[in-house]
Amino acid sequence: MDEAPVTRSTLNVNSQQKSKAKNNIKNTLNSNELSSIEQRKKYQKHLKKHKNTAEDISGEGNCSPPWRLLSSVLGAMCLLLMAVAMVMTTFTTKSSCERSSSTIQQEGLHHPCPENWVWFRCSCYFFSKEELIWRESQRACLSLNSSLIRMNKEEMNFFSLKSFFWVGVYYDETRRQWLWEDHSVLPSGLFSKLEANMKNFCVSYKSKEVYMEENCANKLTYICKK
Repeated sequence: MDEAPVTRSTLNVNSQQKSKAKNNIKNTLNSNELSSIEQRKKYQKHLKKHKNTAEDISGEGNCSPPWRLLSSVLGAMCLLLMAVAMVMTTFTTKSSCERSSSTIQQEGLHHPCPENWVWFRCSCYFFSKEELIWRESQRACLSLNSSLIRMNKEEMNFFSLKSFFWVGVYYDETRRQWLWEDHSVLPSGLFSKLEANMKNFCVSYKSKEVYMEENCANKLTYICKK
């Protein structure tokens, strides 16, 4: 049997077919690679989305800036409202007390203090006639359900006495400062002329500008307040 002659055209056809087959294989591979890459990207995006969702649910994610700002504003508003409420309460109490004092004075009503006590700015004051040392004065005031007076500037402007009276101030040698009888610190500017390092000394008072350090063992009259 005679073999068919191989011509140039036959070779060209075979070559084209092989080239086409290679291109098809290459395109198929490229398509598969692209598909694989796209799938990986989708999978990673899916994981990231679930991670963010889990953080939101668990509360472990960071708060966004708007929420932080809102929280800060609300916190500041709460503090401001509390401060305003405290000021208003103090002002209302003081105003009510002043109106009560004014009404008692104008209408000649009986003040709520015990007999022989003086009424001023919603407080009662007892000026003793007996003389005691400072510690005994403390105990005497306690027996009257009161304490040695803790004077404020308003009271210092009001009370001008003929003699010296014990008030609730003493010198603490350990802390090296003047204190109220309950061991709290005096307000700044009150009894500012007192000297330091006065062992066993207490304060006697006569008027706003007249007060002195005095040995606590001396006997003086005293002022109780309640």
